[in-house]
Amino acid sequence: MRPSPELSVVDLDTARLPGHRVRLAVERPLKLDCGAELSPITVAYQTYGRLNEARSNAILVCHALTGDQFAAEPHPITGKDGWWDLMIGPGRTLDTDRYHIICANVLGGCMGTSGPIETNPATGEPYGLSFPVITIGDMVRAQALLLDHLGIERLFCVTWNGRRAFPGGCSARCRSRPPPAIRRRTSPSTRSAARRS
Repeated sequence: MRPSPELSVVDLDTARLPGHRVRLAVERPLKLDCGAELSPITVAYQTYGRLNEARSNAILVCHALTGDQFAAEPHPITGKDGWWDLMIGPGRTLDTDRYHIICANVLGGCMGTSGPIETNPATGEPYGLSFPVITIGDMVRAQALLLDHLGIERLFCVTWNGRRAFPGGCSARCRSRPPPAIRRRTSPSTRSAARRS
């Protein structure tokens, strides 16, 4: 896939990105660790593979703070392969013939999930520097809202692609003091030993 001439980082219209987008925290704001509240929030995400009838085969793949949800497909701006396309797909480690893979852009991300580039509903202008300070815990709570929206009560597992990627902190937080919504969902976190060169 070639980079899209219609999309660029300079004037990115995230509503035109491929994939799924959902508005959450519409009736009940997302309370952030800094004391601020966000409502509504948008979460952009990609899925690979089918969710089974029992809704028991969902795997949450988390990306690094500088990453995005395009884990197993060409990136819509750069045209480069997905950052974990060697791991996700039919017959691969995260086998899309068996599992339903979900990769959500983190809260505060720049690829469609509410963040500084998005419009503040209160002002009609981009948040920019007025976007609240967010924590890994806030990102985890946003993912929990997405899982609630998708009707997934328990994940098969949570995984990521590196020792220092965002989920390392997420995993540690989830194990030590997980938000109630995550506690009932996650199986023990896993991390693949495979690394891309």
